[in-house]
Amino acid sequence: MDAKQRRAELLKLLQMDIKPMSANNIAERFGVSRQIIVGDVALLRASGHDIMATQSGYVLNKTDAEADDAADSYIIACRHDKGLLEAELYTLVDNGATIVTVAVDHPLFGNISQPLDISSRYDADTFISRVAVTGASLLSSLTDGAHLHTIRCANPDAYRRILSRLKELGILYMN
Repeated sequence: MDAKQRRAELLKLLQMDIKPMSANNIAERFGVSRQIIVGDVALLRASGHDIMATQSGYVLNKTDAEADDAADSYIIACRHDKGLLEAELYTLVDNGATIVTVAVDHPLFGNISQPLDISSRYDADTFISRVAVTGASLLSSLTDGAHLHTIRCANPDAYRRILSRLKELGILYMN
């Protein structure tokens, strides 16, 4: 298989899969190095394909028409310090949400957004572990803990439960 065929197959693979795929897993599947896949993804992006890199791997950013019709998207405003990160993530996933992105409105740089794709306690624990291991600051540290999440919920009841619980925890940002 030549490089052009591999990129076409990689794109098909990403279109079929709704869960992120790591560069290592993709490389193993195609019998090439991880770096080759990273390059292929860069070329696919350059040709106009919206491929996101999440903590769990690559995922094709699907348009609203391609998105799961059973899920509704919402944007919620939160504010907390690092100590409530686990409570926030668990509250969201335990009540049926997928945390699609986190974003902050920085006074100098404007909107800064990062895909997360966290939909389970396992995903949440992986993210929390990476924060601990790297010692990295959360994006919300740029805005005194204030941030936005785009979440996907299976139904409006799940969204209402989430808002209620985040409010109880003092995480829901209400000015």
